Order: sequence, then structure tokens, then C-alpha cells
Amino acid sequence: PLTFETETETENGMITAGIYIKDESAICFSSTDASGMNSRNIYMDGKIYMIFDEDKVIYEKDTTNDIIKDVVEENLLKININDATAMTYKTSNEPVYYNDVLYKHEAIYSTPDTGTNYYYDTNTDDLVYIVYGDSVAKVIRLNNEVSENAFTIPQGYEIKDMEEYFAKLEAEQA
Repeated sequence: PLTFETETETENGMITAGIYIKDESAICFSSTDASGMNSRNIYMDGKIYMIFDEDKVIYEKDTTNDIIKDVVEENLLKININDATAMTYKTSNEPVYYNDVLYKHEAIYSTPDTGTNYYYDTNTDDLVYIVYGDSVAKVIRLNNEVSENAFTIPQGYEIKDMEEYFAKLEAEQA
């Protein structure tokens, strides 16, 4: 199990985000924007659920456990962790200064100009910041405990097919 939460300051205010991994067949993404609007995406039991608490709506879609396992592995890579259980990082421990503080550092570039920088505490090896372009995410929680609340599908919400959500988005962008 793994809980990974960050805060990112934007021009519109603070955004909090979380990745919660129960096991290789269950992952939840949660975010709260600056206005306080919360949403969660849960991948488990062969389904994807997009939950919007403000609207009391759940969009759902069937998927496979293989796809869920791939999503779990992809997100462990994004946060630069080899193993969710051991919480071991992929780091070269190259020391660098960031905001006038010395950190261990790892940079992973997808193209020569686009990459993600990871900054680790030099004493504890804990991940402190993830920097991608102008976006700076401060890690506020990283541990091997996962609350069951992250995977709770609310009762009393309207359930819709996820295709309705994508059709709504397309109409809004037209």
C-alpha cells in the first residue's frame, strides 16, 4: 500500500492531489482545486469510477485488471518509486541546491527539453519536491498506509456511463 499526497501553489490558489495504491489492482487519484472542488478517479474491481462530490455524480466504465495494473506501475514511475511496499526511490543521490537548500537530486527527461526533477532530503532521503516545468509539487505525505475511504464508492450519487462525461466535455469545448 502507498499514500502519496502533494500540494501545488498555482496562480489561482493551492491544489492538493493524492495517489493511493491499495495493491496492483486498486488505485485512486484524488484532487482538490483552489475553490475546494474535489474529484476522485478510482480504478478497481475491473471498473474505472470518476467521482464528482460537488455534483453527486459517478461516471463509470468497465476496464480490465491488466489495465489497472499498468496504471499502478505507470504512477509509481511518475513519483520515482521502484516498489510501493519498500518505498525505494530511483535516485542517483546527486547533491544540488534548490531554493538555497541542498538536496539529493534525480532528473528524468522524456525529451531533451522536457523532464521532471525530484528533490530528496539529504538526511532522511525522503522525497520533498517534484518539479516539472514551472509546476512545483511539495510532498506532504508519503507512507505505506492507505485509508479505505479513498476506495469508497459513495451511496446515493447518480451513476452515469463515462461516455456521457466525455460527450459533455466535447460539447463544452466546441
